[in-house]
Amino acid sequence: GVSETSASWTIDEAVRTEIIGMLRKLADLWPEKRKMLASKEADELSAKNKEARKAAQMRVMAMMKKKQNAFAAHMETAEGGSGSMTPGKVDNQDEDETDLCIICRCDDADGETNGPLGYLGHVQRSRAAQMRTTKEGTGFNFAKQKRNELFQTYRVVGDRGCQLRATEAMDSAPLACLPVGSIVTVLKSKVSDQYDLLSRRILVRHIDSLTGEDKATEGWASIQSSQGYVILSPLSTLCFTNGRWGSTRPIIRQCGHAAHLQCVEAHTLSLHQRAAGEQPYDGRFAANIDDGEFLCPLCKQLSNILIPRDLCGREQVMCTPIKSSDASDVEMTSNDNPNNQSDQPPTGTMLSLRNILTSRTTVSLAKEVDTENDGHKALRQFGAHLLQAMIVPWERATNTQKRKQRRWYPPITRWDFEEEEGDGGFDSREGPYIKNVLRMLRQQHIAWAAVGHSAASAEASSRGVEDVLPFGIFSKTSDPWTDFNARVKDDHPSLLEMKRTLTAASGLLEIVVVEMRKQLQSEDADNSAPVLGSCLADILDGQSWILKIQAADHDKDLLTHWSGLSALLSSLPCHTARDGMISQRHEARAAAAAMWTVKGLGTDRNNAVSGEEDEDNSSNGPPTPLAIKELYSSMPQAEHPQLPPQWGTMDPFVGKQEPNASSLSVPFRPGIASAFLYIPLLAWDLNTLAGAIFSSILATDSGDLPTSKDLLMTSKVLIVGRMIQAIITPCGYALSDSCDEDEDEEYWSMNDIKNEGFALQELVTMCESMLKSRSLDANIPIPSVAEQSDEQKSSQLFRAVSQAIVPFARTVVLLLRACTSSIRQRRRNDRQ
Repeated sequence: GVSETSASWTIDEAVRTEIIGMLRKLADLWPEKRKMLASKEADELSAKNKEARKAAQMRVMAMMKKKQNAFAAHMETAEGGSGSMTPGKVDNQDEDETDLCIICRCDDADGETNGPLGYLGHVQRSRAAQMRTTKEGTGFNFAKQKRNELFQTYRVVGDRGCQLRATEAMDSAPLACLPVGSIVTVLKSKVSDQYDLLSRRILVRHIDSLTGEDKATEGWASIQSSQGYVILSPLSTLCFTNGRWGSTRPIIRQCGHAAHLQCVEAHTLSLHQRAAGEQPYDGRFAANIDDGEFLCPLCKQLSNILIPRDLCGREQVMCTPIKSSDASDVEMTSNDNPNNQSDQPPTGTMLSLRNILTSRTTVSLAKEVDTENDGHKALRQFGAHLLQAMIVPWERATNTQKRKQRRWYPPITRWDFEEEEGDGGFDSREGPYIKNVLRMLRQQHIAWAAVGHSAASAEASSRGVEDVLPFGIFSKTSDPWTDFNARVKDDHPSLLEMKRTLTAASGLLEIVVVEMRKQLQSEDADNSAPVLGSCLADILDGQSWILKIQAADHDKDLLTHWSGLSALLSSLPCHTARDGMISQRHEARAAAAAMWTVKGLGTDRNNAVSGEEDEDNSSNGPPTPLAIKELYSSMPQAEHPQLPPQWGTMDPFVGKQEPNASSLSVPFRPGIASAFLYIPLLAWDLNTLAGAIFSSILATDSGDLPTSKDLLMTSKVLIVGRMIQAIITPCGYALSDSCDEDEDEEYWSMNDIKNEGFALQELVTMCESMLKSRSLDANIPIPSVAEQSDEQKSSQLFRAVSQAIVPFARTVVLLLRACTSSIRQRRRNDRQ
């Protein structure tokens, strides 16, 4: 048999202890209500938030009650047949609502930890202005052969060249194949009588000046192929597209809803978090969150920027909304200016405008505000978002171009040259370093362009609206804002939108002045003026280094330096968008020229005039820009000038010991690198310049704000500048044989039209004489306009020039309304 034995099983003592411990802690695995232990600070903060929410709720309830009462009163008035209510009473009831954040429902007082309030908006890149200008400029009548040399000159842009043939037929004998870049002149073009379309076959003449024989070749060429491949492009289009200012402009549109800075940051952060987790979020298929876009949480309008409120960068500023009904006591007269003493220049003069633009308010602000606050942060983010919106989000370089660019010096691949101490760059001399000053100047330029072109866009969009009446179709040309009047001059919705953009650009200017003083290590600036305001004053006043040539005591060396710098300025682009309209190679050259300028390297370090560059100048930095090199090399050998090392200055303030101190005394190197600060008025994009002037005059203290005479003087200068631009520009105005005298007589008498027409004829004659003589002397003999000249011709000239300048004049009117409303609000706040 088998004996059965019994075995005893025991548990190891260590295992037993572990199991007992696990069983004892089993109760802790079940959910248990725990009391939150909060600190005293957290309790106080929670109580404060509760009070803020309660106060906001009470305001909302009061606001709703006011609206109900206003609506009931309005209905009673309408039923009684006594007309509508007093304008402005109903519309002003929602001012409290606009001051509440749409995210946290608090205002600045209750939501002080969330940053300052701003207004949501969307910055978009627009080429509408360029397309319209190109169409108006090239829209001459082929049938009547009204030709212009510029518009009849084409350039070969097809990468395969342009084939010239003996006849119009495509299979005729070939004559020559013109390479890319060749210039041809159109001799004959055909227009279809049936469709009124220009044929793609044209007769051209090409003069080959490279061989030295000036051999002319005539033949038929195609503007484009049958598949749409562009072969010839008119020089006029290239001028508008690849001009100094580019073809893209910023335009800001607003929904008008307010939000705190930190509330918007938290909202956009939540969108990114949900996108990273592949969760649905608001605007998933409508907004590019990687490009900074999001939808307004309330109205779902596309947004990518928060526009700060007026004076948010200054501490202890309470912005009380001004109502049109009680704005009569803050009209802008010379008596409202407390600083209008006997020693001050009279208002409405260029000296008065210079004092306003070069006010020391921003300088004192730069010295007093050394600590960062939420208002400064909001303004800096405003400028950064403007810059981000004007850079295309897609990659423009191909793989081959990327491989080539890896061999480039990294700083020239950026839009603006930046450097910091210790970067180990090409120049190791002690500061001041440029840091990000050029980027901030570009942000300010974009802000100015956004102000001017947003107003121009509003003007153009209203002018395009037509009224269909029983007796015909008419365009609304009387006022861009048809419902604007004296009773809503401070609370009109379109005016509020434009005023926010205007004051935000003004606040950004103050931050730029502050940062330039800090980063460029400026000395004591008590008796100095910001160079930005001084440059704008010189532009308005017509100050230029060329005018000093005729002076008996002129500085020859300084004028020689300015001649070279002017050549450099003419070659640098002033684009407000990095959208691929110029090649990356040209952008790199512009960045290298800016690098050479801000470091003040001079022309004598690498024999720039003789053209003998050092074999290895990588440690010396970029070479002398080609524009300066070509200009100086064209001068006689005995008069070869030189720009010395460390020419100009890096100080962002101009001495103001003299009343007429100018920024031309010593060139400001970052201003030369940015180019737009030293461009004369007639070469400016006047919409941008108007935005710059009207926003910059607000960057001052309330006592130095301009009067109505100052604003009118500024408007006159800008409109006269636009008039001269139209006169001297090829096809700047179009004479028409047909005219509507009845429409003209509604605003002008026939005697006024006659007198203005003769005056315009004299102005046109003077401009043409000065252009032909290439003389700066205003006393040159000018052919007199005969009094018995054709009266019909003068009337046609008057109408043509008026039509050319009316869009810009209406834009200036809109900017004037926004600027005057901002001044009235500030003065009202001071009185309270």
